[in-house]
Amino acid sequence: MMVRFTLNCPKCGKEIKDENAVFCPHCSKRLVETASRKSGLPIASGVLAIIAALFSIAPIKFGWDRVRYWLEHPPLPRQEYYATADYLMLAAGIAGFALGLIGGIVALRRRIFALAIVGSAILTFSGLLVAIAFGINDLARFSVLFGMPIFIPGLLSLIMAGVSKSEFS
Repeated sequence: MMVRFTLNCPKCGKEIKDENAVFCPHCSKRLVETASRKSGLPIASGVLAIIAALFSIAPIKFGWDRVRYWLEHPPLPRQEYYATADYLMLAAGIAGFALGLIGGIVALRRRIFALAIVGSAILTFSGLLVAIAFGINDLARFSVLFGMPIFIPGLLSLIMAGVSKSEFS
């Protein structure tokens, strides 16, 4: 006695005679699910964003100390340029830290793609702003020391998140 298995299409319900069929011959519904291939790019993106966000703590501390100084000693007309750069550094550091950390966590969990991209983009931009702020204050060595460890991993995180868009839910 021969046992015959029948397969019905989950979409149209019609019988499918070919047991090796990948698509329904009637409605073209895919019958065999392909294994979704996941790369490690969202995880790498998230880790890089979190690392860059942690590097943002140093400019926040430095910027906060400088802003406190300017609040206690109002800048002279020639010093307003420097004070503005210090406020910029503090704001960029805070924005980079907060949004970079959130974007990194979201990328690690492969959740909201737009938030991962925005977090990495803000982080990258804040690294540039920190570097510019130090440059304005004639502290070029700190520009590279504080700005680039935020900018470079932030940019890599942005690229990796963008390339792996299909892996986010």
